[in-house]
Amino acid sequence: MKIEIEKVILTTAISSASGLAVADNNIWMIGDDVDYVVKSTIGHTDFSRIKLYESASEQRIAKPVKHDLESCTLGDFEGEQFLFVFGSGGISPYRDNLFALNINNPSQCYRRSLLPVYNAIRKKAALNENELNIEGAALSGDKLLLFNRGKNFIVLMP
Repeated sequence: MKIEIEKVILTTAISSASGLAVADNNIWMIGDDVDYVVKSTIGHTDFSRIKLYESASEQRIAKPVKHDLESCTLGDFEGEQFLFVFGSGGISPYRDNLFALNINNPSQCYRRSLLPVYNAIRKKAALNENELNIEGAALSGDKLLLFNRGKNFIVLMP
């Protein structure tokens, strides 16, 4: 196998990139200690920040109150393509949120609590409250996969 590195691009557009998704020629990046998404074009140095909610800071968020956005995936909802951004589930109410950002209309972003879902996962997986740590997400057909770190397991749900 031969690997060729085409280009390396350094950026300070995001402090702690923890997840990314690719749609067409665009990269969507999230960080665990920021409340915005960074959009870029593959191979270019253009970076734009999109706040996940109106009062979101563009600064790093302190560890005790950060959303801990660790995973994201792209998917369709009601005919539109969204970037679904998941909090890790660790500390409620900060880390149990889902943000759904319409990538064709970034001013359209929804925030929903995943506390009932995360509590159901804790119960089904027999976890203590601090053992839920969602670090990855993927959509495959009509299934959502969530990946937990620590007590390593995959959650599969419609």
